[in-house]
Order: sequence, then C-alpha cells, then structure tokens
Amino acid sequence: MARKLSERPEDQKIYINCYCPGWVKTALTGYAGNNTVEEGADTGVWLALLSDQTFIGKFFAERREINF
Repeated sequence: MARKLSERPEDQKIYINCYCPGWVKTALTGYAGNNTVEEGADTGVWLALLSDQTFIGKFFAERREINF
C-alpha cells in the first residue's frame, strides 16, 4: 500500500511509509517480546518527525530501510 500511494501524482501525493516495531512486550506477545513499547515506537516517531519527504513508500525497521 505504501508503494502504491507513493505513485500518485505530485498534487495528490500521500506521504506514507510502513515500519516493523519488532517483537514488543505487549499483551499481544504475552509480554514475551524483546523490545519495550518505547523501543517499538521509535522508528514510527522518527519517520513522523522527518522534516522532508525523503522516504516515500518504503518499509523500515530500527530506523533502517528494509527491501521488500
């Protein structure tokens, strides 16, 4: 979906990326994850706060682009 939306014309552009928070200690994982909630949110917050739209339609984990 991130890739498809990034292909829209410039005047209709939706800036979207996706990321993996990793295996986070939450009820969903029975609190057995390796990452805290804060660590899991780090990449999402980092992407949201970028001042420019350098990355569009990409997938990230731990603040790094992952090819998919």
